[in-house]
Amino acid sequence: MLHRKALRKELPALLARDLDQRIDAYGIKGDRADVIGVAAVVFDTLAERLGIASFHVPDVDLRDGILVDLARQQFHAKPRVGVRGRAKALLAAAREFGARYGYDNQHAEHVRRLAKSLFDQLKPLHHLGTEMRLALELGALLHDVGQSVNYRDHHRHGAYLVENGRLPGLSPSLRHIVSCLVRYHGKEKPGRKETELEMFDDDKREQVRMLIALLRVADGLDARHQQQVAGILVRVNDQRATIGLKPAELPESVAWSAARKAKLLEKVFSLKIDWDRSPA
Repeated sequence: MLHRKALRKELPALLARDLDQRIDAYGIKGDRADVIGVAAVVFDTLAERLGIASFHVPDVDLRDGILVDLARQQFHAKPRVGVRGRAKALLAAAREFGARYGYDNQHAEHVRRLAKSLFDQLKPLHHLGTEMRLALELGALLHDVGQSVNYRDHHRHGAYLVENGRLPGLSPSLRHIVSCLVRYHGKEKPGRKETELEMFDDDKREQVRMLIALLRVADGLDARHQQQVAGILVRVNDQRATIGLKPAELPESVAWSAARKAKLLEKVFSLKIDWDRSPA
């Protein structure tokens, strides 16, 4: 433990010594004696700016630390992370990624909740599993991340950021699914032969199109970024679905915005959708 007061007291004497004197006084090697003065000034300045009273000083240098870390990775078994733990970690990473690009976190979280609700209520029709549900949540969180680059083409820029950015923990397949959700959450139609979807087989491609359709509707329900829709209730009868919006008596523009983005949902689920702004 090194206290800042002790460092500040020793600093004038440290800086006054030449290389040989530092080696003799502190019992260190020449390469460390050469940089210890600059390092002491840096630590003292940081401590003052950040209000740090003391430092923990390791007994190993950088090279030793790297070797210890490599040995730990090689010989220590990694703890198993459950499905929920993995999902929680990936969502947290997505939020951090979005914050890095100044995303609207309130809108993103609201769209995520609406998209997840649609997914769960329509599961008897799509039969998709937990991995695709997670992909939808990640896509919802990041769908507008490209606005930091350019608003008009934010869907394209966002897809590029997801595909090439430092978003840890995603498998290549999951990363590409999320990228496709970001790419096609707007007006463009994700056709079966689109370049971004070519890597998937026919079944997976159709599943991704389902997720895109769900995300579009969820985004449409919060088009003004005002979180007016508190919840949704989906009722399916044959080839017709009624989506109730809560609370009652929402502005007509809310349902209109969602209906405008529901064309793909109607197509991939073979449904005709009605909107109810005052569900029981």
